Amino acid sequence: MKTQRRIVNDFAGKTALVTGGASGMGLATVRRLAGLGVAVVAADVRSDAVDEAARQLADAKGSVRGVRLDITDRDQCEQVTNEVQQMHGGIDYLVNCAGSAMSFTPLEKISKELYDSIIRVNLDGTFNLCQAVVPHMKARGSGAIVNFASAVAARPRPGLSPYTAAKAGVIALTKTLALDLAEEGIRVNCILPGATDSPMLPKFVGEDADLDAARAVYISSIPMGRLATPEDIAGGVEYLLSDSAGFVTGETLSIDGGRGV
Repeated sequence: MKTQRRIVNDFAGKTALVTGGASGMGLATVRRLAGLGVAVVAADVRSDAVDEAARQLADAKGSVRGVRLDITDRDQCEQVTNEVQQMHGGIDYLVNCAGSAMSFTPLEKISKELYDSIIRVNLDGTFNLCQAVVPHMKARGSGAIVNFASAVAARPRPGLSPYTAAKAGVIALTKTLALDLAEEGIRVNCILPGATDSPMLPKFVGEDADLDAARAVYISSIPMGRLATPEDIAGGVEYLLSDSAGFVTGETLSIDGGRGV
């Protein structure tokens, strides 16, 4: 009788590049991975904020280094990726958490500038990082990528057409890359966060809206009776990067308290 192989989730000594690492779900992911012994490069367009995050996590089990990165700039993505490769000798994990939100806006009032910005950050930025990192993972014959889409990509809401289209594109990109890279030993999966108590929430609600009232509306629609926390989302990322998910690729993981059921 064959003995079943025991899965050991050992993150120590691994290297991760996490975008959007200065706050919210990205920062929670950086904290979670660093606590597991991962050497984390936290990238964010806000250099001061990501440097401060790295300082706050200086005592973590794994190292944390902050870098400035505009994910809409392909050259910057390639440069930062090459620097991480040279410094750590490889990139085991890529977490594309950086994103841009919008408030509910009727179609006829969506400007070209808003549309282009939402698509560039949420879809193009995810593509840019995947394109920059994958050659390094291919050279090692392994790797895991977690992209961030959104619950609205699977269950659309009115007034968010550019954002919904961008995040639906991230899901399609994830599934395509999973097929492209499976034989290379690289897994690609996707997180679909629901309403989350993070700095992104007020951006969806809008500057003039009552945030507490909006939170109450969100919570009333969630079977588990609360908003997600950034730590809830980071837990999903940990699973998808782990050896426990070693045969999982091309999947979308909804973390929404049952709202999408």
